[in-house]
Amino acid sequence: MKLRNVKLPSILAPGIIILALVLYSILLQFSSPNLYGVDSYYHIKVASLIKTYGLHYDFRWAKFSTFTNAFADKDLILHLIALPFVYIIPNIVTAGKIATIFISILFILTFYFILRKYLSQELTA
Repeated sequence: MKLRNVKLPSILAPGIIILALVLYSILLQFSSPNLYGVDSYYHIKVASLIKTYGLHYDFRWAKFSTFTNAFADKDLILHLIALPFVYIIPNIVTAGKIATIFISILFILTFYFILRKYLSQELTA
């Protein structure tokens, strides 16, 4: 029995791959009750501080760093992206997980559109 070459529509194959990556990200985030790594807790807490105090807040926990006298939020865009999730979801750990999934989706879609723009047509055929 010979199989025919079945060509998927051009949007179906990337759609399946993107969906699989998003589902994997969701599975990874919710396979543990905790956030992964210390940085995740830091980033969602800073988003919570922005919610409470605004953009100008005292970050007194950086006592032994270069941020002691002049704190600057070097990850401001990340914290602003996570900020709506802190407003919507009362549990800060769940807010961090959902924000991480959303940022993963943004990364996957950005990567897909960059590949679609710059990848040779011979490789996609």
